[in-house]
Amino acid sequence: MAVLVWALGLVVGLSLGRPVALPLWGWLAFSGGSLLLALVVRRWPGPALGLVALAGLGLGLARASLVADPPSDLPYGQTVTLQGQVADRPETRGVALRLRLADLTLETPAGVRRLDGAILLETTWLADWRRGDRLQVTGRLEPVRPGPDAPWETALARQGVHSRLRYPQVVPLLTDRAGPLAWLDAFHQRLITGLTGALPEPQAALAAGLVLGERSALPSALSEAMRLTGTSHLLALSGANLSLLLALALPLARAVAGRLWLLPTLGLLWLFVGLAGPEPSLLRAAVMGTVGLAGLALGRPPDPYTSLALAGALLAGLSPAVLGDPGFQLSFLATLALISLAPWLRDRLPSRLRDTGLAEQITVQGLTAPVVLALHPQLSLLSLPVNLLLAPIVALALILGLLLALVGTLWPPAGAVLGLLAWLPLTAIIVIVETAADQPLAALPVGPVSPLVWWSLVGALGALVGLSPTSPVRPFLGGLSQAGLALLARLPAGLRLGLIGGLVSSAVSLSVARWSPSAPEVTVLDVGQGDAILVRTPAGRTLVVDGGPAPLALAQALGRRLPLWERAVDIVLLSHPHADHLTGLLAVLERYPVRLVIEPGLPVATPEYQRFQEIVARQGLRRLVARAGQVVVLDAATRLEILHPEAGEAGDPNSRSVVARLQTGPGSVLFTGDLPRSRQPGLVGRPVQSTVLKVPHQGAADALDPGFLAAVRPRVAVISVGRLNRYGHPALATLTLLDRYGVRVLRTDLDGTIVLRLREERVEVVTAR
Repeated sequence: MAVLVWALGLVVGLSLGRPVALPLWGWLAFSGGSLLLALVVRRWPGPALGLVALAGLGLGLARASLVADPPSDLPYGQTVTLQGQVADRPETRGVALRLRLADLTLETPAGVRRLDGAILLETTWLADWRRGDRLQVTGRLEPVRPGPDAPWETALARQGVHSRLRYPQVVPLLTDRAGPLAWLDAFHQRLITGLTGALPEPQAALAAGLVLGERSALPSALSEAMRLTGTSHLLALSGANLSLLLALALPLARAVAGRLWLLPTLGLLWLFVGLAGPEPSLLRAAVMGTVGLAGLALGRPPDPYTSLALAGALLAGLSPAVLGDPGFQLSFLATLALISLAPWLRDRLPSRLRDTGLAEQITVQGLTAPVVLALHPQLSLLSLPVNLLLAPIVALALILGLLLALVGTLWPPAGAVLGLLAWLPLTAIIVIVETAADQPLAALPVGPVSPLVWWSLVGALGALVGLSPTSPVRPFLGGLSQAGLALLARLPAGLRLGLIGGLVSSAVSLSVARWSPSAPEVTVLDVGQGDAILVRTPAGRTLVVDGGPAPLALAQALGRRLPLWERAVDIVLLSHPHADHLTGLLAVLERYPVRLVIEPGLPVATPEYQRFQEIVARQGLRRLVARAGQVVVLDAATRLEILHPEAGEAGDPNSRSVVARLQTGPGSVLFTGDLPRSRQPGLVGRPVQSTVLKVPHQGAADALDPGFLAAVRPRVAVISVGRLNRYGHPALATLTLLDRYGVRVLRTDLDGTIVLRLREERVEVVTAR
């Protein structure tokens, strides 16, 4: 009880900040004096506990006095030069790499000035910066303005970020590639590679989130579906991850180290924390796990309330900003629900429901409701049934995902086999979440929650926790995954077999649906302002034409559209080395075996093209420099003829775009890259007539020459273009020209991903919108 009271006082002191201008030594003296008095009056429990609380309060106020206010006189809107250290593992978002720089210094006319807090740096996703690197950055400084209408900037402010720099000039001052942080980051990346090498997307991204808390590669649509269904917490590392790790490590440590089992077990636990990154929820679970293991070694299992209080007080004392972190708040409250309210509710449920995890789900969702409503003012009506259904599946996915990350790193062929097993539960999670999110009442907006309602809810839940019984409860390690497995075990045998059989059959049917199409199939992927096209033939051949501007969009699309076992691409065709056609191909070349790469071979020195050439050379891929007259045979019914460029042709990359005509069975497709109108008349005398035309350059005003269009005579024209793009594509002149020739126009900005099946006498069209 003394520890609980002391921790509560500490948190209150940290929350108060600096209410009185008392120096650090004054608060320390107040805390120490209160603690000494508590020892003197320890025979009287009431006064002693009050003095212990005051000791914690004094220590919290002492720590709060050391927290500096964010700088308020920075030269926002001006070009500045800063130095800072990369504080966290960089995160890729779209085409940007985000870094948090701390330990800052600002160069001013008066000299170098130290800055408290941190800044957010956004740079190109190709940059290779890592934790611990010290950088000098020069760019336009922008403020972070938190507020009700700016949730992302509010979250940044909670992390101590007060400023932003977007795409500045970066000069490395110190990069350590041999230290412990570099080793941890390199091993972390190897684990991610073990997953991506054995799983398609988005299963690989989901596995990385479940096992390592890596969420940057998760498709935005799936992330939004998890938010609507109240399942985003599955990607927050916490006790479930550590319980699985310890379940695997404890028997091995006891067998190898005997009585000294505690040391290697704790070492592995904190190694995992270093690998995954110091997320507040994971740190909370790690501290509680450390206390629990130490108590187990001493033969004195600790009280879970004491462990939770110590974990919260320690983390808040080390970094007071953690009290405002939603991840920490949710993790703390969820654990409090499991050790306080869940046992009480479980004892009052019918016996057949006590081991189903229902009590745990209800109490966790109830106690975390204030934080969830503050973050997203909505009610996830399907959250409870979806989480109950997912619990056993997530447990299985977590186990197989962890094994796959390790095995795939050490022995990729074995990882490929294990990936087949892991794909089933991962796919089931995706299907269940996305299906639930598509329901009309998946989430009910409730508008801004008034302070009176919010605090009333907090008070009611606090009273429930305070009145809950203090009898021993199940160990906190294991969390909802163990409860989910218990749910599966308690189901009647027939229902259990039906559930498992339905899961397997659903996953298999999803994959069977992706078998080779019955007709040649051309999929123009909605990847924004750029081109990415997938061609599949009835004979099972695969051609990818360009990759779009986003690093992972094409890999995610291939993961959803190719069968699980189809882990190779026959041909990758790069029309020209501009980022809106090239970027997405990099992830495909790294994740899929590619039998042939066709590209124009231009002397262009962009970072993306250099990376492209490095990957092709490193993997020893067959490379064909495209020139007019070449013919590549995919299968007996499909051939790709290169029509442009000519050998020795001059011009910019657009003018030297690869133009290729795909003849496949009853139809044909003309891929034009970004060939400008001025070069198109030179192709009129060649075999350009095609069923489908990919319109060059996102349908810009100079996209098509009338004579060229008349020679192609397409039935369908496809324009791959981003929604509400700043270029005004497609241009009205191009759309008018296509309409004049009676061509049906499909656009990814309006229709989403477009699937064209080339059948006899017709083109079958399926659009996402």
